[in-house]
Amino acid sequence: MSAPSSGARPAAEVGQILDRAGVPSALWGWWVVSLIAIHYGFPEIEFVVADDKLATAVSVLVAAGYEHCTRRQCVEFHAEGSAMQDSTFQCPTTGKTYMSMPDIYTRTGLNRYHLIADEHFHFDRRWHFTVLRLYKQSRMLWWLPKDAIKVGPVADEYFMLSNDENLPPSRANGGIGTGCWRDLPPVKILRPAKFYEALTLLRCFYSYVPDWSEHSFKQMNMRLYDTPDHQTYREIQAGIRPEFRSIWMRENGESDPSKKVEHSKTGPVKRGPGIYTLLRLRRRLLAGQLDQSANLPPLPPLDMSRGVKLPEDDVDPDLPAPRQV
Repeated sequence: MSAPSSGARPAAEVGQILDRAGVPSALWGWWVVSLIAIHYGFPEIEFVVADDKLATAVSVLVAAGYEHCTRRQCVEFHAEGSAMQDSTFQCPTTGKTYMSMPDIYTRTGLNRYHLIADEHFHFDRRWHFTVLRLYKQSRMLWWLPKDAIKVGPVADEYFMLSNDENLPPSRANGGIGTGCWRDLPPVKILRPAKFYEALTLLRCFYSYVPDWSEHSFKQMNMRLYDTPDHQTYREIQAGIRPEFRSIWMRENGESDPSKKVEHSKTGPVKRGPGIYTLLRLRRRLLAGQLDQSANLPPLPPLDMSRGVKLPEDDVDPDLPAPRQV
């Protein structure tokens, strides 16, 4: 397992607090990526909790000493992590002002964007962490059965545990992730195929939202393995449901024809941008044609995808191009 400041210890502590209070919860975000794929060490932790237990989660975390933040000027109320940061670093030699290094990291980081949380907390300095975000299940994992997120360390068809020895190895053991957290209280995480499906559904749902919150799901989606030989790649490839097969093949198909990875009956599918494939899945999702169409959260107020035409759409060439709204 990685060092305590890597996020494992504070995530395990939060999970244990929620379990003891009877709050169904599951770890979410970049620390799931760190467990099943590539470890990045971003200073933020995210959990999904049952809707009707969100208030309880806030209460027990406050009682445990976590700083609950409701300040509207806080950067966490903006989807872009650097939205309220200024370029204030002044070179002592020239007097010129540049971006501070923390601001540069924030503006260029893979975790630059995030979906604004239902509740968030700030960590003290002992963990070297900045923020804990809580999301309602109905916003992030609406497609799961209502009682799918259980209290306590329960592994099932949807979830596995952070201390599962079958997780990919740590960097110290030849891997690229944190390795299993065997010496800490376990927290639940979605199984790799379910996590991929969750990220893809969120990309569909938040496509073309002006605040770019969809970008956070895309970045995680793109970093679930390093090569097609990675364990998580194989688990996703084998475990995703049919409705996700097209977008998976389009964006993650083997780019090297010499690799014998079976993506379709006709052979390897060349990797490339999958925006049309993603929008087709989005249309099916919003049209109620998928099992995951039930219990959708409210759509973002501005849908910029309505004017996007797919190649198969009937378009009259004499009409002006559709206006983006």
